[in-house]
Amino acid sequence: MSNIVFVSHEIPVDYSHAEAFGELRFVIRDAKDIDNLSDSVNNKEVLTRTRRVLADYDPNRDYLLISGSPYVGALCAFIIGTHHSKIRFLRWSGIRKMYFPLEFVTIKERVYETREKDPGQPLRADGDQRAEDSIDSGS
Repeated sequence: MSNIVFVSHEIPVDYSHAEAFGELRFVIRDAKDIDNLSDSVNNKEVLTRTRRVLADYDPNRDYLLISGSPYVGALCAFIIGTHHSKIRFLRWSGIRKMYFPLEFVTIKERVYETREKDPGQPLRADGDQRAEDSIDSGS
């Protein structure tokens, strides 16, 4: 199977650069957003659709691109995180005008960011090298 880029919430922007990472699949396509009433019919519909679309997410090949509503994006990340210990994101760089892949792995209640180019070198979420890496490098 090919990679899928799950776009959390479709808005009128050009997603063509993300297609280099896989087939685009929009989680929420219409103007729906999460509203302030947690048990509203709208929120139940958004949650049901989000769970259904993300059921196909494979943490070893797919990406989540957070777009539009930050609440829908957070919901997508939460749903993926409840089923997998790894999540891969696409992050847009406005300066370079391109997406960069990021991978986060949760291990024993700690979160590490790994860079796509060197997934064997985990970094702390704050971006610093781990202490054992600093010792090995002689610093």
